[in-house]
Amino acid sequence: MVLDLIERGSFSTTVVNFTGGTKCMSVGAFLAAREAGVMALYVDTANERLIWFHPDRQCSCGELRAARGQ
Repeated sequence: MVLDLIERGSFSTTVVNFTGGTKCMSVGAFLAAREAGVMALYVDTANERLIWFHPDRQCSCGELRAARGQ
């Protein structure tokens, strides 16, 4: 379903946030993002970090506070 929504979308930038849901749902969303070649995002609230998974299989981290404008 996630892959279908990504492929039908007409957005200039697509990001799949796979933070919530069950483990199976999160893994499925992550794999769909990877297959579609779009960015994926995991919000690590315990460590206040955003973890970005890029289509080229690289990862980058950012502080959650920076995303909130703090």
